Amino acid sequence: MNDDIKNNLNEWSSGNLGDFVQNYRTALGEQYTADENALKNQRNLDYTTIMSNANRRGMLHSSFPTRDKLKYDTTSYEPQLIKLQQNYRTGIDTLYGNVAKYYNNIKSIQEKIADLNEI
Repeated sequence: MNDDIKNNLNEWSSGNLGDFVQNYRTALGEQYTADENALKNQRNLDYTTIMSNANRRGMLHSSFPTRDKLKYDTTSYEPQLIKLQQNYRTGIDTLYGNVAKYYNNIKSIQEKIADLNEI
């Protein structure tokens, strides 16, 4: 019975964890990039709207479009970008926390198996 447990334990901890971590990091990075691109696209659309509205009012070459762009960046775009970055970091931190927990559980089981083998 101890050999079966030991074999299963070796299969579970045989390096698949490294692949899992890499795949998870890659998926988080791809999601971050997609969300960041969506924010940038929305920013470009909103800039176009700001410029169109300024043109319609005859204010295209005044400082109003620049002021409105700065206002948009500070009240909408940048807070959303910061939130996106924080979510990414939280995802990475959660991943490493779970990996450390998994590693400690495996190590604890290995120690228990070693203790059982000594009996």
